[in-house]
Amino acid sequence: MYRFLLTPKWLASIAGVVIAILVMIGLANWQLDRLYTKRAANAAITASAKAAVVPADTLLPASAKEAPKGSAEWHRVSVTGTYLVDKTVLIRGSTTDQGVGFEVVVPLKAADGSVYLIDRGFVLAPSSADQLPTIPDAPKGQVDVTGRARLTHASIGSATEIDLIQGTRTVRALNTESLAHALKLKLSGGYVTALEEVPADGASYPKIERIALPNLDEGPHLSYAVQWFLFAGLSFVAFLYLIKREGDLRLLGDDDWDDEPFDDDEPDRAGTSGGPTGDDPPPDPSKYSTKVLH
Repeated sequence: MYRFLLTPKWLASIAGVVIAILVMIGLANWQLDRLYTKRAANAAITASAKAAVVPADTLLPASAKEAPKGSAEWHRVSVTGTYLVDKTVLIRGSTTDQGVGFEVVVPLKAADGSVYLIDRGFVLAPSSADQLPTIPDAPKGQVDVTGRARLTHASIGSATEIDLIQGTRTVRALNTESLAHALKLKLSGGYVTALEEVPADGASYPKIERIALPNLDEGPHLSYAVQWFLFAGLSFVAFLYLIKREGDLRLLGDDDWDDEPFDDDEPDRAGTSGGPTGDDPPPDPSKYSTKVLH
């Protein structure tokens, strides 16, 4: 009944469907992997953000060539020092709910001589791409900074190269090693996104929008995974239906051939044997003579 499945046409169809189903299952598992990664990252961010504040030098390495451990990211840290305003660098192309703008990064020199990159916050860009917004002044003198430890861009490339806009240094991504060379500073690894700045003299300073935690939702990965699993299951069921339907049609075709009725115009097989049939006239008795035996 299903010997037709061994034909080249159907073998090719089976192979194509199997490959398609395997691809769908692979895509579903890929989405699940992304979901688990996202959940782990969210849990790490939440735990780090709630952890107690520690000195920055306990999590950020002293050398710009070294990167903080992954577990250090988003952990709250504190550092005290003086801003080197003349070494300010802007990260261009940053986005928030307000739109596209710049992140204001100012080196902070601690009492022990270490220099930390402090991302003070976000400033919305003007309408013209070749213009800079008004940058809020950093607190003067000694300031206590509390913020979150962050990892900089891992590699040096075009994104980390400094471009000047109206005489101000800008980059698309931070790399401490690249900036240490360009700014001629002994930078520590990583950087800090400021949450709070407290000047030692209590002086006020212009406010700036702080960099918020990333969105901690899980994204659409679970729904995408479910969809791919459903597509795989539906494809399997649909192909089984096609096979069953093809088999039934072939079987029905064979039965129709076996049950085909005789043609009424075909000569009766009994009439071909020379014997009488129901349509023949009765014999004439006068043509036969009888002999009476005494």
